[in-house]
Amino acid sequence: MPGEIKKKELFERIESAIIEILGVNLEVAKGSITSGIEVDFSKKKLKLPQIFLNNENFAVEEIGVGSDAGIKKEENTDTFTGDGKISEFKLTKEPASIINVKLKKDNENKWENLREIDDRAHFDNFKIDYKKSIVIFRTTPEKGTEISVNYYTQADFSETKGLKFNLNYKIDVFEKSSSELNNLCTNIIKILLLERPSLEGSGILITLSGGESIGNLPDTVYGKSLKYLIETELIVELPPLKKMEEIEIRKRGEAK
Repeated sequence: MPGEIKKKELFERIESAIIEILGVNLEVAKGSITSGIEVDFSKKKLKLPQIFLNNENFAVEEIGVGSDAGIKKEENTDTFTGDGKISEFKLTKEPASIINVKLKKDNENKWENLREIDDRAHFDNFKIDYKKSIVIFRTTPEKGTEISVNYYTQADFSETKGLKFNLNYKIDVFEKSSSELNNLCTNIIKILLLERPSLEGSGILITLSGGESIGNLPDTVYGKSLKYLIETELIVELPPLKKMEEIEIRKRGEAK
């Protein structure tokens, strides 16, 4: 279904990122860091250490006014090269509005942004013929001049909806001794603190919120639970919306 939110993908993205970071930076056996598992050590004996990442609960709030994250329009950029003779250039798509028009003269590295209206001279640097999809320059671009026209097209646009997730995660850590457990927990805290910028780059903000000892364990197993608050966003693109002129408006009382 278009626009459907897949929770599994959201949680897998978070958990995979954390497990990968811990796996790379911790000296533990492969497969000893997992997610989505609760283990009863009184019934199952596992080789230590073991680290389990689990989501306890989460809250969701909608992003933006009216719960809209924004409108996504189709954007297009056409490039041309001036020949010193032509001042009109045909765009490849029908424009709805101009984002920017830039020129870069031959043998120059700097792009010049043109304004549609020149405040000093009170005439157009360029103008757009929207019916013919043509950009017309007041002064013919010199030979070799690179031309870039960035614009929104008349194509159907889509709406995006955004959700902000506040998730409470726990990292349950188990070791053979109290000292080994404390060292491992300290290393996990350090690693996730140092790797915060990397996670933020993936849209995951992680903050340590507390921790506690895990009781009711066999005499040979020691455990602690590290509590983390994770914030992330989920943006969903809805099916394309038709342009307003294509929407049929019926008069009151008119039969459908």
